[in-house]
Amino acid sequence: MNKKALMSGIFSAVLVVLGVFVGASYYYDVYEKEDVPQTVVNSDVEIIEDVIVTERIDVEYEKKDEETSKNQEEVVTKKFIKPLSNGKVVRKFFDLNNSDEEKLNSIVEYEGVYRPSIAVSYSDNNQASKVIAVCDGLVKSVSVDNLLGNRVIVEYDDYTIIYYSIDHVVVKDGQYIKQGEQIGVCAENAYDGDLGKHVSISVMCNNEYVDFEKMLGL
Repeated sequence: MNKKALMSGIFSAVLVVLGVFVGASYYYDVYEKEDVPQTVVNSDVEIIEDVIVTERIDVEYEKKDEETSKNQEEVVTKKFIKPLSNGKVVRKFFDLNNSDEEKLNSIVEYEGVYRPSIAVSYSDNNQASKVIAVCDGLVKSVSVDNLLGNRVIVEYDDYTIIYYSIDHVVVKDGQYIKQGEQIGVCAENAYDGDLGKHVSISVMCNNEYVDFEKMLGL
């Protein structure tokens, strides 16, 4: 091999080495150095966005939970309503735990005999006011009692609701009534005539009479 050929081979080898070094340096500068900061920036942005979105969703769910709770409370407190929109209690349910004044108000005198009241009676200034259903229920019977006047018995869950002292009854046996629908109007009766026009509500649960006024808080 002559000197000229040897120098040409060495020069070619140097060019190849330089080419590989320059290529490797370019690859590192373009790809390796650019990828690292880009990944970090994207990661930060994604984390920040995730936090913002999560907080917004949490707030929205909290509001929905509050609205649901309020709606549930409204439903519960309206389970039972008064039979007269503007009526007041004129005869209370007899309860030994009541005050002496309340006990006196919950005793009915008829033909010289005093009996504890098992009903709550409402009156609207002695007017023939509209009597409405205190809750949903199925009308089991509509009948007439010589002492109590017209009587309507309604069943609702474990409760039996008895309305009496009613005129112009507009419901009938087997009818399903909704809370607030009209049943009739206030009337007088022979048993508790001192009250004038009124409606009385007796409630039975598990074969025992219960105080309807306490049910208004259910």
